[in-house]
Amino acid sequence: MKILEAVKQDENNKWILLMGVLQIMACVIMYWVNISNPNIILFVILSAVLVQFGYKAGILCGGITFIYSLFFFSIEHSFWRFDADNWNKMLVVVFGIVANVLIVGSLKERMERTNRERIHQLEIATTLNRCAAELSADRNTHAAIYNLLGIICNYFQADRSYIFDINYDRQIVTNTYEYAAEGVSQQIDNLQEVPLFIIDVWMDRFQKGEVYYIADAEQEKGYPTYEMLVEQNIKRLLTVPLKKNGKVTGFIGVDNPRTHFDDATLLESLQYFIVNSQSSKRQQDRLQFLSFRDMLTGLYNRNKYMKVLESCEHFPVRDTGVAYIDLNGLKQINDNLGHEAGDRLICNAAKGILKTFPEDSYRIGGDEFVIIVPETEEADFKDRIDQVEKDLAEANVSFSMGLEWKKEGMLEAMLKSAEKRMYLDKNAYYREKGRDRRCS
Repeated sequence: MKILEAVKQDENNKWILLMGVLQIMACVIMYWVNISNPNIILFVILSAVLVQFGYKAGILCGGITFIYSLFFFSIEHSFWRFDADNWNKMLVVVFGIVANVLIVGSLKERMERTNRERIHQLEIATTLNRCAAELSADRNTHAAIYNLLGIICNYFQADRSYIFDINYDRQIVTNTYEYAAEGVSQQIDNLQEVPLFIIDVWMDRFQKGEVYYIADAEQEKGYPTYEMLVEQNIKRLLTVPLKKNGKVTGFIGVDNPRTHFDDATLLESLQYFIVNSQSSKRQQDRLQFLSFRDMLTGLYNRNKYMKVLESCEHFPVRDTGVAYIDLNGLKQINDNLGHEAGDRLICNAAKGILKTFPEDSYRIGGDEFVIIVPETEEADFKDRIDQVEKDLAEANVSFSMGLEWKKEGMLEAMLKSAEKRMYLDKNAYYREKGRDRRCS
């Protein structure tokens, strides 16, 4: 960016020098053809230069005009002796030059500023449209927010862009999304569950609805955030609060922005979209949780179980262990003690399973549970199953179980084999008890 600015400045300087040379040539031509009142022509040229190239070129050409006028109107071209008429002409020249530079130059500056503002507003509007399109697209919300942060990062030409969520109950702030520019290290893993008090100064600003801008990291000296900024090589930072119903729920920001760092318009305009998108994401996650979780036990339900089976329908699984568990005596408990007692038995069994397999266990029927553990060693799988058996025994839960582990095999076939072994175990249990399992 700095190189481009330097090249542009060099180009401007060349044009300024060229205008100076052309003004000198105009002076030479007018002297050669003996124009009696050259200042009119020189003023026209000066105005054109000011409009086209701005103050610097105008001041240079104005200086040349003044020097030529001293030469042209002075007695015997002495540069300093004037008669009364020519002295008055010099006053007009000086006044004309000053007026041109101040008035025309000011108008030029104002026009350029207006154009810059319009271009900036157009750039913001275009970027906002791109961001809104990302969030409204029918796609994964995580991917949409990540792409959004990429757009923001490019707009500011920053090192990183990110979103933090605030948990007031736990008094922590967590980096939930991050986009890092090419060649810039990610920091999201280092910014999980950061104590909220560390950004107390930021929060004071956020609560007032203000942005928090750090022009130089040195201004944070003495605050807990300073060490974090230094570790992440952050020299400049711009953050904007995210609010819902008047409450600060998090913030969005950029590290080391190289452009637009003094203007938070884009981030402030995106606040509404981001907060709504996050709310939508939480709602989606909640609905997905409800659709895949058994409400009584907290285990994955049959819907999730069937989804897993479908995903493995055409491909073998490797290093996978499965367990099929069925509770003993649930019907008898329901008949004799009521369904509440039966539910307590199911919940006690689920607790024992969840303790060891929180993300690998499913309730697929009233008293039927399945455990599916991918990418596990046989010995480790069996050790964990032993722990489940121990926990269920301590909870006074009677059960039958069938196991299967394969280096490679079809998941559905493995589950059927485990189910068959479970029924063999159940039949042995009821033979020992001297009862028909169908009545128990």
